[in-house]
Amino acid sequence: MYQMTPEQPQQGFTKRSKNIFLTDNKSDEVMANVLELFPNKKQYIFQGKEGDMKKKALYGAVREKFNMMCENDTYAEFGRGRRNKGEKRDRKGLRKIGRAIKTAALAPARGAFLSLVRLNYRGSASRFNLLNEQGRKKLFEKWDRLGGKRDAIEKAIDAGKNKKMIACGKKCRAKAGKNPQLPTEAQSDFVNLTGAEISTIVAAGGGVLTATIKAVSNKSNYKSQIELAKIENDTAKEDDNERKIDASMTPQEAALANEIIKAQDSSFDAVKAIVENPNLTAEEKKAALEDLKQDVSGISTNQTILIGIGVLAALGLGFYLYKQSNKN
Repeated sequence: MYQMTPEQPQQGFTKRSKNIFLTDNKSDEVMANVLELFPNKKQYIFQGKEGDMKKKALYGAVREKFNMMCENDTYAEFGRGRRNKGEKRDRKGLRKIGRAIKTAALAPARGAFLSLVRLNYRGSASRFNLLNEQGRKKLFEKWDRLGGKRDAIEKAIDAGKNKKMIACGKKCRAKAGKNPQLPTEAQSDFVNLTGAEISTIVAAGGGVLTATIKAVSNKSNYKSQIELAKIENDTAKEDDNERKIDASMTPQEAALANEIIKAQDSSFDAVKAIVENPNLTAEEKKAALEDLKQDVSGISTNQTILIGIGVLAALGLGFYLYKQSNKN
């Protein structure tokens, strides 16, 4: 996995406890804050005037690195700096930038996913703990693609595998409101989370959970079919309980819950965060979306990504204009 780690200033950061679970990767978290990939979220890293100055300095460093990587892209047959008319450039540098942007954009969702596993949400930790060698390989491959650290997911599975599973339906999701903020501190055993905090974690990490479970959905990936059937049966019971709770809502309450959930999904949409970002060029956005589309099950639809790429293709002139403006 490509990682870009800008030099991190010693001043201008908030002091944070070891139990933070907003993200699983400090480098990605810094990148997400510097590029403002989630501008509607609270900025937890940079605080005050000094923090703002540090953030601007890091943005300049990231932008300089991005530009250098693009300039160093080569032409495959004729070597660095040589080009024949009509020859396409080998854009390895741009692809690396796209990967860095994608993993940064997914950082909050990955952190929330790990929290869900620690909570054994819908039996996720129990399920992952039951994977055989083949299943674990597929799980880690998927997690690597999403930008996650293997030790982080292993610790989350170990923490949640024996807990009673929980679920969260529409009424539960609605508790967090339309613009939920991920909690920044919690007890390591997660026993003190409120209902709204749990629903926020579900809103942020549910897509990654769906994508990860799908990657290991084949029954041949599990050690015991009997134990797997029990986990799936218990999950179905928890889901059924949530459906009964949802059924108790009035039509007006149900409509409002649907509206809230739609807003939550938009708030944590990595595609939207990339496409609407003013700090990225059109080519950088396209590269990030191209990388993301391999991982979008449950995160965003292929249709949404293809629409985004189509729009960005029409804006291809933006990168040229950006480079020209830097020369002046």
